[in-house]
Amino acid sequence: MRRRSWLVGLAALACAASMEPRAVACGASPGGPLGHTMCGLDDGPLTRRFRGAMSYSYSATRLSFGEGLKFDLERQSTLVTLDYRLDKKTSLTFGAGGLLAGSLEGAERSTFSGGPAALVGYSVGLAREGRWAPFTVLTIAGSFVHAGTRAIAATSPFAQSVGYTALDARAGLLVGKTVFDTVSVYAAGRLFGGPVFWRTEGASKLGTDIYHYQVGGGLLVRLPAGLELFFEGVPLGERGAVAGLGLTPD
Repeated sequence: MRRRSWLVGLAALACAASMEPRAVACGASPGGPLGHTMCGLDDGPLTRRFRGAMSYSYSATRLSFGEGLKFDLERQSTLVTLDYRLDKKTSLTFGAGGLLAGSLEGAERSTFSGGPAALVGYSVGLAREGRWAPFTVLTIAGSFVHAGTRAIAATSPFAQSVGYTALDARAGLLVGKTVFDTVSVYAAGRLFGGPVFWRTEGASKLGTDIYHYQVGGGLLVRLPAGLELFFEGVPLGERGAVAGLGLTPD
């Protein structure tokens, strides 16, 4: 029943996405792995509590600042994360990194300078993987991004930089299976939202995303020496991709 409910939920989100010809969503989260330590839990004792990872993410989104002001946002960011397993079913994630590049395009076009990004998350395994049953992981996260923006039309190289700050809170589910003991594949669904603070047209604006969901899938490949490769693609809702390398030391 739990598996059926999740599949119905994914189908509903997919139908909602198909109603909009251009996928758009929130522009706050810096991306990064979350919940991977809970994928494909085994029945052995918990001997390795820490996991580190480095990731790169790209996403494209649309923001609304009211009064008909809409901006398409593209961003690239990187994040270093540390997971700590509290017990067999739960883990905490802490991440720090930065926004590397990006742009805001609407009535005018602005580019991003580099800026800090941070993430904190919590994951809990709702269902342990069995022979035929998939694993199910609930993820909850909050993130922060800050950067400067500069209008392309600015004629002076010393034109004032305008601050951009975005906050994001999201909850999601990962449902998947492990094959050959080393590869975990999963479907991902998330709901999220948060404010964006920016200054445009000479006034401070409070914005937000137009849609607040993601539907996609991912792949986690376990290598020797505790190394892991991971990739996630999201074609519905907030479009994007995340790729990186993880390490779980002995």
